[in-house]
Amino acid sequence: MNGKHGADSQVDAYVGKRVRLRGRLIYRDDQKMITLSGGSISALGDAQENQAVPKNLGEFDLVGEIVDSKCYFGNMNPGNGKVHRDCAVRCMSGGIPPVFATNDFHGSPAVLQLTGPNQKPLPKEAFLDRVAQPMRIHGRVMPIGNTLLLETESSASASRSFRHPPEQGR
Repeated sequence: MNGKHGADSQVDAYVGKRVRLRGRLIYRDDQKMITLSGGSISALGDAQENQAVPKNLGEFDLVGEIVDSKCYFGNMNPGNGKVHRDCAVRCMSGGIPPVFATNDFHGSPAVLQLTGPNQKPLPKEAFLDRVAQPMRIHGRVMPIGNTLLLETESSASASRSFRHPPEQGR
């Protein structure tokens, strides 16, 4: 990924295939991401598909914040919160994948890649106006390798899938 643009156009031809690439590792806690160096992808070995089938862990209501993965995983500090909102909107408008930052059942930070039905990208209009705001999202959690996906509805169901959490006592 270069600047505020995703790598979709560079990786589409390699989905499900083993590849070699160059990039820079960025991370936050135990979550890692690679910022891709342009033109560095090459297929390895034969063209056999190596598509992982996600396992459904169930449907959950999670409270957290939509953030852009590149900045959140270490490209900026802070990579979340209202101070980062404008940058995050520009990054996600350019194709940087959205993630949902929340906590797991033990209170430890957890990050889930935000997707639409069938692990397809969510339309930007489904979430851009909700970036960097505390909210509750309803969706299906599925692991693929070490990555957790949060598959949620978009457009017509957005108000049900994305909503502000109830006010906590003040």
